[in-house]
This record gives sequence, C-alpha cells and structure tokens, in this order.
Amino acid sequence: MKNLDQLAVYCGSASGSDPAFADAARATAEAMVREKVQLVYGGGRLGLMGLIADSVLERGGVTPWLSPGEFKALGYSMILYPTTLLFRLVRAIERGLDDLCAGRPLDEADSIDFARFEDLVDLEKWGAIEDRYTPKQG
Repeated sequence: MKNLDQLAVYCGSASGSDPAFADAARATAEAMVREKVQLVYGGGRLGLMGLIADSVLERGGVTPWLSPGEFKALGYSMILYPTTLLFRLVRAIERGLDDLCAGRPLDEADSIDFARFEDLVDLEKWGAIEDRYTPKQG
C-alpha cells in the first residue's frame, strides 16, 4: 500500500559546500520516481532545488503545478511563483514584437497609456534624479 502521493521539498538555491548534498538530492529524486511520488516545489531552478526538480523530470517523474488554492488546502499561507510572471511578460513582449514587425498598430486592450506608465515607473522621480546628476554645461 502506498502511503505518499506527493512530497513538498525545500532545498537551498545553492549547491552546497559538500558534494554529498547533490548526491542526496539525486537519490531523493530517484526514490520519488521509483515510488511514483510527485514532487511539489516552488519552481526554483537554482542549486539543490533545481537539481532535485531536474532529476525527477529526467527520470520521468512528475512535478505538478498547484494553484494558490491547492497550496492553501495543503496548509500553506504563502506561495512564490518566481517564473510565472516572467513567462507572461516574455510572451507579452513576443506578441508586441510580432506586431511591430508586422506593422500592426498598438492594441489598446493589451497596453497602458503613457499617463499610467508614468505613474507606474514614477517617471517624475526619475526625471528629478536625472536632472540632479546630469553634468552642467558651461
């Protein structure tokens, strides 16, 4: 009888000072795949966390994406999705570049106006900094 379907793993974003740490991460991944236990993790791809996630995937294992509600049901109160927003931004940039290359005009539904942009980046503040540090001529 199987006792465990999923395992949440927390590892450092560094590889550690001892090669035994990496060996342990690989051994854990191997055991998880062998026992058909899914890896649940925050999506980091650095250090030991990335090593265990990659090792699970390379061996045919599963690392499911869980929604915030599913994490909450598991008892978590804070979840970080480090790549989720980045992937959306890259896709938006890709669509924008496609439109520019094809000569299509800006789609207002997929953008913000300049006033909103100025507010978001606090352009007035950055303008003041630029003025302060721009060398004076003369």
